[in-house]
Amino acid sequence: MADNVWYPSVTTVIGQSNPDKQEGLNVWRKEIGFNKAAQVTKQATDRGTAVHQPLDDWLNDQTFVLEEEQPREIAIPFRQIKKQLIANLTEIWCNEQCLVSHELKTAGRVDLIGIWKGKPAIIDFKTASKKKQEDWIVDYFLQKTTYSLMLYEMTGILVENIVTLIGNETLFKPQVFEKKIYPYVNQVNKIFSQYHTSKLSR
Repeated sequence: MADNVWYPSVTTVIGQSNPDKQEGLNVWRKEIGFNKAAQVTKQATDRGTAVHQPLDDWLNDQTFVLEEEQPREIAIPFRQIKKQLIANLTEIWCNEQCLVSHELKTAGRVDLIGIWKGKPAIIDFKTASKKKQEDWIVDYFLQKTTYSLMLYEMTGILVENIVTLIGNETLFKPQVFEKKIYPYVNQVNKIFSQYHTSKLSR
């Protein structure tokens, strides 16, 4: 909610913007069974939450140490992403910060904004159980571009760089995707315009 107005989340709007992806998910659910699909989805969500929390704790207090008894699907992604942050992040502007846009009519929570390799960046943490191809994760880039536009609307600060860090227990190192927002800005504006127009027409 923003200023007593309820806005849909960034992930909700972007998640509904790709009908081909939604159809693919529906096919996958039918193939493996809806109960199994729900279980896999919950495991992925729980894993992401379990990795995000210690990363947030470490960003707030860099003496934080992950408990040794954590399962590998949490410990490995955490250490992979933490290592990238130590190597490349020189300044933290904010983490787990709520953002809102009255222009796009959306709200969301950004993982991290700071100085990455000497330049301001919107940084997002993800987890996965297998290697991601870039064309599978365009939603991630759209999400961070939206956060950049929201930050600009709120503060007048334009952050052009977006970084996706994907921790993965099956890989030796995390996947790192570094992008500029500009290839995605028009698509973001179109997605949110179409979403709100469709809601008004119902």
